[in-house]
Amino acid sequence: VRTVKRWTNETERALQACFECTDWSVFEAATSDLDELTETVTSYISFCEDLCIPTRTSLKYNNDKPWFSAKLRQIRQAKEDAYRKGDKVLYKQARNTLTKEIRVAKRNYSKKLENRFSANDPASVWKGLKDITNYKPPSPNFAGNQHLVNDLNDFYSNRSVEDAVNMGLHFVLKHLDRPGTYVRILFVDFSSAFNTIIPSLLQTKLTQLSVPGSICQWITSFLTDRQQLGCVLSPLLFSLYTNDCTAQDPSVRLLKFADDTTLIGLIQDGDESAYRQEAEQLAVWCSHNNLELNTLKTVETIVDFRRNPPALPPLTIMNSTVAAVESFRFLGTTISQNLKWDNHIGSIAKKAQQRLYFLHQLKKFNLPQTLLKQFYSAVIESVLCTSITVWFGSATKSDIRRLQRTVRTAEKIIGAPLPTLQELYTSRVRKRAQKITLDLSHPSHHLFTMLPSGRRYRALSTKTTRHKNSFFPQAIYLLNS
Repeated sequence: VRTVKRWTNETERALQACFECTDWSVFEAATSDLDELTETVTSYISFCEDLCIPTRTSLKYNNDKPWFSAKLRQIRQAKEDAYRKGDKVLYKQARNTLTKEIRVAKRNYSKKLENRFSANDPASVWKGLKDITNYKPPSPNFAGNQHLVNDLNDFYSNRSVEDAVNMGLHFVLKHLDRPGTYVRILFVDFSSAFNTIIPSLLQTKLTQLSVPGSICQWITSFLTDRQQLGCVLSPLLFSLYTNDCTAQDPSVRLLKFADDTTLIGLIQDGDESAYRQEAEQLAVWCSHNNLELNTLKTVETIVDFRRNPPALPPLTIMNSTVAAVESFRFLGTTISQNLKWDNHIGSIAKKAQQRLYFLHQLKKFNLPQTLLKQFYSAVIESVLCTSITVWFGSATKSDIRRLQRTVRTAEKIIGAPLPTLQELYTSRVRKRAQKITLDLSHPSHHLFTMLPSGRRYRALSTKTTRHKNSFFPQAIYLLNS
């Protein structure tokens, strides 16, 4: 059921007359609270709109297509009437007419989409493509999605989730190049992280960071008595709030991306004292800053490639034992304790295969290749390239072939060549590396150092194939080639 308002010149004049005869000072005198005044006035405007503007209700079915016009509905109704009457001749005529008119309607709608594309109206084109395929991307649910920030690929300039994952993997792989080492990774989960920020404490921290006082006061006023989950400023404010939370021991790395906090313990010769102490210090810092650790969702992964490693004692935080898991989805990338990517690749391969159905539906409309490529790039290629700079270099040939089959299937549907995964990986690694080299404040900028000649970058020292195929060594290799 779809309800729409019928706006006409007459109804607009009636609504305007309703507003003109309203004594707006009554609302101002009723309250001094700006939020309450805004809500009251908005409710009154909605009431006047409902009173003056008539509505029309129509039935719309999920399988209704945008090209199925009223004329086609009449022909379809005539066909159904002929079938009920048992008139075979009339039924056959109506059926043939309906088939012919459907072809014409599809052809006209295809031309309409093509004209919109030529007229540089991508919003209308995208709406038409979704109507044809019945593709409905999941809408963000701020109230129910506690990890929405994991899907924000760039919540501030030139920083992405791939950068955070690649940096964490670099710490791990570089440490594992040494003999007798292993890594313990603690994935910290906070309970309602954004909503537990104390505005006055944040103001103090912002002042220490030399933020102007007027801005500090505005932020404090903005946060007071306001739920922060889903707010655009929440990731940035939380990063500033936790800016003073750092690891003191050089063998422990604290990786933070918005409300996702990861503690990486680089263990040498079985000495875990620094790692366990930093975990306890993190818990103490959280208690002092009104952040509650969710011990039920805080988990740990142990990466250990030693021969015959002994059983390791579990980590305990706040008298609660942290569960050890074999894999964890960190910032949209599934990381396994064996540092293999079959789980992550399997999930994106399944998702990409499912979306090929929509491409098949568009092909039936004989849409131009330009539109089909655009849809493929937005809906399918974007899935295949999820964190591709993280996992592609270390992926097995069978996993890459599995994903490449999806690309070849799309090529057959579209009828045009598409970039391979290797080409996409190379292009994205180069672009990402170039942005990092130009950003002096980037956390991984120091890994790209020029040789004395000034023409090539110094290669990173790697002792394992696993480390060599990771992002930073490959990025330097591609920049030098």
